[in-house]
Amino acid sequence: MHLLTGALLAALVGQVVCTPIVYEQRILGGGDADPNEFYFFVGLYTATDDEFFCGGSLISQDYIVTAAHCMNIKTNAAAIAEAARGSSSATKGLITRKAADIMVVVGPTKHSVSERLTVAEVTVHADYNQGGDWENDIALLKLTTTLPLNDTLKPVPIYAGQLTQGDIVQAGGMGVTDLSANERSKDLMAVDLPIANATLCQGLLSSYQDSNGPVVCAGGLEGKDTCMGDSGGPLVKKDSSGKVALVGLTSFGGSIRDDGPTCGAHDGAGIYTHLIAFLDWIMGITQLPAESLVDASSAPVTNASVQ
Repeated sequence: MHLLTGALLAALVGQVVCTPIVYEQRILGGGDADPNEFYFFVGLYTATDDEFFCGGSLISQDYIVTAAHCMNIKTNAAAIAEAARGSSSATKGLITRKAADIMVVVGPTKHSVSERLTVAEVTVHADYNQGGDWENDIALLKLTTTLPLNDTLKPVPIYAGQLTQGDIVQAGGMGVTDLSANERSKDLMAVDLPIANATLCQGLLSSYQDSNGPVVCAGGLEGKDTCMGDSGGPLVKKDSSGKVALVGLTSFGGSIRDDGPTCGAHDGAGIYTHLIAFLDWIMGITQLPAESLVDASSAPVTNASVQ
């Protein structure tokens, strides 16, 4: 799995730190994203030093959905080490980023300081599990400003249809684009990925059944993946007319082989939080009806929503 590096952990041993979780993702094997398809993309930045740390998606005039792990900060090196080992106690020592510490930019183009928006509230799913299988990896950010919507600034609807093996979805992000690079892209990148087979996905996540539950599993194509730098970013599906709907958000991934590459392995895949499974939770936080959040043209899934 994509986790903290051993070098970073060693450097932190014995120190008291306030370090962001770096269970991140980046786009491999993709290309420039079509801004007309990723109009809802959100970049999240630290307010103090203007560092990009995660992606997100605009789902209403004033709400952004992203990954819960993007909102987590470890308060000490021991807690970071626990997370890297997958300890069930890894949630100990976690604190949530303060709203005042986050700046937001909406839109897929190059980001400038003048475009920053502020956050009023951060809500992390109460049952998010940093240890183990990273269940409920979802968070909502409420903006301090209600955005004026138009043809180029608008929320993305949540996809409610069934997903089957081989269906093509598209992941977007602004991370670095190859494993040897250290600088991230300033432009949004995207990569097409198939819904992966269940056997591969169960090798990464024992609780996985199919991609119509709380997570979506996509990938399995060598050299094409999400990896460090794109956590919280969108996973979308296009209909026959080219209209996009938001399937999920980037959570984690890896290879079923211990000696496999960190990202982009032919026997690896990415795990994405499946948004329609969290519709009831999203409605409860945003106080918005399903009709304003869900893509009406996609058939509803039959699985029960996660509260």
